[in-house]
Amino acid sequence: MSAGVGLGLMGLLVFFYLRGDQAFRKTSKDLVLLVGILAFFGVVVDMAKKPLEHLANHLGLDNIYWLVEGVIEDGGESLAASLLLWYAFSLPGVGKNKP
Repeated sequence: MSAGVGLGLMGLLVFFYLRGDQAFRKTSKDLVLLVGILAFFGVVVDMAKKPLEHLANHLGLDNIYWLVEGVIEDGGESLAASLLLWYAFSLPGVGKNKP
């Protein structure tokens, strides 16, 4: 189900990207990069958690591992989300009061 919805949304994104002007394409590329960074910290780092946890247990580094893992995963997600928000509000005409 999720894959079908994701493919449908991806198809719409490609459709509009191909028909957009140069500024729209640049903005789209930037947003895809920022969402990719968010996905990296939210998915890839989260998936690496279990094997790295096992290694840390084996090496006796449990306490240090949880601190570093938490900072990398949660901090990375927070930073990526903050960058996305900053970028979105820095676009021309976004967040400006218009008369």
